[in-house]
Amino acid sequence: MKRWVAGLALSIFVCAASDAAASCMTFRWTATGDDGHIGTATYYDIRYSRSGITEANFYSAQQVIFPPIPRESGSPEQWTICGLPSLTGYNVAIKAGDEAGNWSPVSNVAFFVTDEQVGFRGDVNGNGIHYEVGDVLLFTNYFLFGSTVFTVNIVQQIEATDVNADGITLTVADLTYLIRVVVGDASPLLNRLNPHAQQVSVETRRDGRSVVISTDAVATIGTALFVCEVDADAEIGIPRLKPAAAGMDLTWHRDGNQLRLLVYDLGHARVESGRHDLIEIPLSGSGMLRILSSDIADFESRAYRSGSVEELPSQFTLDQNYPNPFNPSTTISYALPSPALVSVDVFNVLGQKVRTLVDETQEAGRHEVVWDGTDAAGITVSSGVYFYRVTADDITRSRKMLLLK
Repeated sequence: MKRWVAGLALSIFVCAASDAAASCMTFRWTATGDDGHIGTATYYDIRYSRSGITEANFYSAQQVIFPPIPRESGSPEQWTICGLPSLTGYNVAIKAGDEAGNWSPVSNVAFFVTDEQVGFRGDVNGNGIHYEVGDVLLFTNYFLFGSTVFTVNIVQQIEATDVNADGITLTVADLTYLIRVVVGDASPLLNRLNPHAQQVSVETRRDGRSVVISTDAVATIGTALFVCEVDADAEIGIPRLKPAAAGMDLTWHRDGNQLRLLVYDLGHARVESGRHDLIEIPLSGSGMLRILSSDIADFESRAYRSGSVEELPSQFTLDQNYPNPFNPSTTISYALPSPALVSVDVFNVLGQKVRTLVDETQEAGRHEVVWDGTDAAGITVSSGVYFYRVTADDITRSRKMLLLK
């Protein structure tokens, strides 16, 4: 059992920034340590109340949603809460917890008075009321129809969309946090929510008479925008969500050859981490649909880095090995339209298996395997003609190759 440092050096700084969306409080403290052997806490539980806070009533106070991740022991930290009544007094206290579920005692309690309400953040529709459903609806329309939806005061309305306080307006991460505030999962804030270091892998594939958009993310997906190009000789039907996005909303708009698709939910639905099919778009004609760009954030409103879009093959194909003839090694490549149990085997001219190169389930996409000219025992085989066979579930393809020494 760890012995936590009982007191956090908690001090208060009253925010007076002119860009705050409502009355705010910013408080600062020094990151806690434990018994001196492990210097970083794992969780913070930050509470505030207009009444006094003690060990006995700590869990009755208002809890900060999405508090910061503890930094190294001794590091300065701060957090800002907005959306509070102006010129109102509050008490703030913190507990720190470790990975084993141990919690420190309550820190010292600090008192402050909030600043006066100023700014535009969260008032996207420009009606003077911050963080309401109308703000969400207008913001979603922006992603489909562009800045023409801002008709009250375009400068102020665009400024109001920086809901996650990262200094960047008009992103789906802002929309996601706006929804979280409106549904009561979070409070307005000034602290920037840092983006994910990882990208989201975005893929498209032709699936019969449809195109399917898939993602592979390290965390949840709360909101996703896809901007697509549709060839002139392609006709699309009504896009629909796949089961992984069940419970979410899909809105879309086509303007000429551009199709914009927005996945979100004014509630608590989300796409779980991992690889999932998200959207299916009926497609006919000889043309194609391709993704030009994507903007994706997780359920907690953290943006993902923009990644490349991969177009998955529409059918199983096996390429000629390269180089051919070869010495001493050659590369075998093939493409899978969907996940499959794959085996890649090499045979001699007598039909005897020389070596198995692959025997596993693989994801959709292009794959490569190198044969170094040896058998299962690691012995180099003689010159001559060999065959390689690739089986994906119940489909088999084979080709001939020549080893020369």
